[in-house]
Amino acid sequence: MSRSDTLPIFLESYKLLVELYKVTTNFPREYKFSLGQDIQKDTMELFRCIYRANSHQDKVPYLEDFAAWFEAVRLEIRLAHDLNIISQRKYAQLSLMMENIGKQSNAWRKHEKVRLQKKIETQQSHAEP
Repeated sequence: MSRSDTLPIFLESYKLLVELYKVTTNFPREYKFSLGQDIQKDTMELFRCIYRANSHQDKVPYLEDFAAWFEAVRLEIRLAHDLNIISQRKYAQLSLMMENIGKQSNAWRKHEKVRLQKKIETQQSHAEP
């Protein structure tokens, strides 16, 4: 098991986190302490999911949690854009970052599902008389 903070998905997610903290700091007052804090909190939850997935043998449930939190962050960023809180240019930049992270997450989850299926098949073949 490698350290969580060296995983490419962790590094890309951290870049996103830094960018989102910069963006939400400039939110108007009526959104800073609601939508802005939700974006920050939900993005931090991504790191908990990465850590948990990297720390357990069965990573799939934690990667599924990551996907759920990831979609919440994606929706919050879209909402901020639709409310004209963030510019089209910043939205495009964040969307590219999110797309990259999403691809990594999906690939990791698919890899782990295949690995788990192979493990089950191997156990079943050894159990057959």
